[in-house]
Amino acid sequence: MRVDYERIPRRADARAALERSLALLERENIVALDRRRGARHLIDRVVLVDADALARRLGVVRLGDQAQTLEEAVKEAVPVDGALGRLLADCVARWRRGEPAYGLRPEEQTARRAVERFKLLQALLAGAGRGLDRRTFSVRSVGRSKALEAHQGMLCQMLRRIGAAGLSDEDVLGRLGLERFMPQVLASGGFDVHFPPPDADARLPGTAFPYVCIDPAWLGGLCLRATERRAVLTIENLATFNRYVREIRDPRHIVVYTGGFPAQTVVGLLRRLRDADPGAAFFHWGDIDEAGFEIVRFLERELDREVTPFLMCPVLLEALGSAAGTAGDERRLEQETLSPSPLPW
Repeated sequence: MRVDYERIPRRADARAALERSLALLERENIVALDRRRGARHLIDRVVLVDADALARRLGVVRLGDQAQTLEEAVKEAVPVDGALGRLLADCVARWRRGEPAYGLRPEEQTARRAVERFKLLQALLAGAGRGLDRRTFSVRSVGRSKALEAHQGMLCQMLRRIGAAGLSDEDVLGRLGLERFMPQVLASGGFDVHFPPPDADARLPGTAFPYVCIDPAWLGGLCLRATERRAVLTIENLATFNRYVREIRDPRHIVVYTGGFPAQTVVGLLRRLRDADPGAAFFHWGDIDEAGFEIVRFLERELDREVTPFLMCPVLLEALGSAAGTAGDERRLEQETLSPSPLPW
């Protein structure tokens, strides 16, 4: 670094104080001073010799050291491997450049928040949130009821980075089994639900028009009505679900509203239906876009059963779809554009 004497304040002591400080650093082998030719009393350039020693002298924590401190704090509190390890490595790389990582700045005060964030992530990825409301999950994971709410935005951004791209915060958390509350399920078709206990006289007929609302606590009392062939159709959007259960009435089929990405209560009902009728065929009708097909893939993983897209074919997309407003030629078709049709089953 060159010394610009023109920028030193024009006070008699300012130049002398600077030169004394630099000479002291030179004696401690922290910097080397190059003098001007023909004017040895002037410093031409300051060369940094020992950056760590300079940081200690100035009481400054270097970015690399701070990043390492934060990394060690997280690793000491949470087992980080796989996806969690990749997220931490991404954070450390940003901290070393002096950049915030998902809202976590490279400074001493960040350690507690970073540890809490990664504890929440580890618990979610391990499935510890399934069936829990968010505050109970927070207490069990980090001992603070509002922790998830405090971290939610950036936490979901981190989860999108490792495999939940394109999903909203609510869908990201719902996919991992965590609900703001345990929602009821809207369904219609050839089943009865006894509530509670399962053998009670109180019975909710799934054939009630146009559909029934099932509390999660009643799922254990679900039983199917006899039929030769059965199909289960999940529908992504509420308007289409309402049209379908009013306009298409087939007693062989069961129609379930997913509310976008399926909550765990919806998955629980579908598992009950799968187990009660192993021969049932599963269909899903959603928007023709990446999120719609991700729901199909998610249901197949959760049910360990083939799920056939319904009215989600390329021909419809080409004829009726519109640009998605994203880069490239990607198109999408909202399912509300189409009128309900009977299942091909």
